[in-house]
Amino acid sequence: QFVPNWYAAHCYCKFIHLLLLIIHEYVIGRYVAPEVLRKEEYDNKVDVFSFALILQEVYIFFAI
Repeated sequence: QFVPNWYAAHCYCKFIHLLLLIIHEYVIGRYVAPEVLRKEEYDNKVDVFSFALILQEVYIFFAI
C-alpha cells in the first residue's frame, strides 16, 4: 500500500520528538531537584542540589 511522503515524514518527526523527550527526562532529570521537576516553588537550594550531584559524578569518574 502506498504511503504519501508527507505522512511518513510526519510519523518520523513524531517518533524523533518522543525519543528526544524521553532522553531529556532521563538525562536532564537526573541533575534537577525534585521540587523543580514537580513544578513547585523553589529557591537557590536547588542549585546546590544540582551542583552536588555534578560533583558526585566528577568524583566517581576520577575515583575509578
